[in-house]
This record gives sequence, structure tokens and C-alpha cells, in this order.
Amino acid sequence: MGGRHCALQAFYIIVPDPKAMPIFEDEAIVLRQYPLAESDVIVVCIAPELGKIRAVAHGIKKTKSRFAGSLEPLNHIRIVFYNREGRELGTIQHAELIHSYSNKFWSLDYLFALTFFTELAQALVQENQPSPALFRLLLAAMRAGEKKALLLPLLRYFEVWCLKLSGFLPAFAACSVCGGNIREEGFFARIQEGTVLCADCSSRKGIFIGAAASSALQRIMTRSPEDFAASPLEAEAGRQIERWTQELLEQNLGSPLKSYGILKEIITLQGAGSNSKAKN
Repeated sequence: MGGRHCALQAFYIIVPDPKAMPIFEDEAIVLRQYPLAESDVIVVCIAPELGKIRAVAHGIKKTKSRFAGSLEPLNHIRIVFYNREGRELGTIQHAELIHSYSNKFWSLDYLFALTFFTELAQALVQENQPSPALFRLLLAAMRAGEKKALLLPLLRYFEVWCLKLSGFLPAFAACSVCGGNIREEGFFARIQEGTVLCADCSSRKGIFIGAAASSALQRIMTRSPEDFAASPLEAEAGRQIERWTQELLEQNLGSPLKSYGILKEIITLQGAGSNSKAKN
């Protein structure tokens, strides 16, 4: 049978009519939604094979909407939508809920941590660019939170892996200048140069990542978010990693994320430490 292949697809599909609109299907995580018209909303999702999706859900605010509950932020869904050529927004045909992370009894700090995760994912993932690793990272972080992972270790884990998967994290096993092993003693990070240096090569200038923080970074590279966030992170090590990751993110994104500033205020007000867990 004659036909043509869709230019972008999460599964194999034939469009027999050249004038027909390609239909796409993929699993996705809903990042946010905002109003478009009286009963319509724009939904932003991240999908493993389709990257960032921006599509209109028509009539979602009506009481008889078929899939309104599926499109809440933090939901893991199966989505079907079509997109007219040259249009920025697709149109959602169907959404099926796989699992909801939006109706949990999250503590306030954990709720804003998940908001930070989704805002960061939205900033890093591009439209029409497959992002299976970042999708799996976000999903794994939400699952870890649902299983009452410790908040601060999970935050550091998510930041580090977002930077690595986006190509923004410098290799930190050896000094960028002399090649010496810096895993045991730690290193000094230079944000502008994108380098990590031993004490001698850095003249001790830069963001200091001590031995405990360096060890935590190595564990992040080899463990799942649930495993890493099962144990408290030493306070000073956490602060050192946080300073490095947040400055790297700000440099590469152009500005700090609003949700993280709010999250920091909440953590400070609540006196949350490394033993803060989600309350489900």
C-alpha cells in the first residue's frame, strides 16, 4: 500500500493520504498546563521519543471532558495527538493515565522539589528532540519521591544527572590540566572554563568540592536515585555539590529557575535537612 512515513514518530505509522495530518503516540510526563481559551488548555509534556510536546486539549475544563484528569501536572500518561504542518501546537486526541504523582500527600518542600524537577526538564528538553534518558531520569526521581526518598540527596542526584545528560557536567575523575587523580582529595571547579582542577593546578581558586562531596558524586554516577537518596548526604558535601550544580545550571540556562528559589526558602523556613522525606 502506498504512503509516506511521518518525519517524527514514537512508533511506526503510515499516513496513506499525503494531505493527512500525522498522528503521534508516546508515553509522557505532564510538566505543566496553562489556559488558552474558556475551556481549552495548552499542555506541556516530555516524552522519550518526541522530546518536549506542546499541544492543546480542547474542552478540558468542561465537566464531561474525557481525559481532563489525565493531563494534570506530574502525571505519567499515554498521549495521542496530531500536529498540522507549520503549527507550533499539536492537538490532543486521547490521553490515558498510567500513574498519577499529582494526587499524593506531598510535604510542601517535596511538592516544590517536584515542581523544580519539571521546570528543569522543560528548560533542558527541546521540541521534536528524542530525550529518553532525561525522561527516564524524571520518572525515576518521581518514583523515588513516592517511595519516601530523602529530599536533599534526591535534589543533588537530579541536578547532577540533568547536567551530565545535557552535556554540561565536566568530567571530574581527573584534573583538567595535569591529569592527576582527584577522586580522593577533591577538586576546585571553574565554572567559566568548564574545568576541574587539583589543588596545585587551581592555586586553590574556584568552587571547592571536598573529598566527601567527590565521593558522593562518584556514588551518584553508579546508583539509582532511589538507592542514592536512601541515605543522608553529609551537610557540607551537599552544599558544595549544590553550589557547583546550581552555578552550572545558571550559566547554561541563562538564569536561575524560579521554582528553585522558592524551594530554597521553604527548606530554610522548615529547617529541612538531609533526613527530610516525602509525606505520602
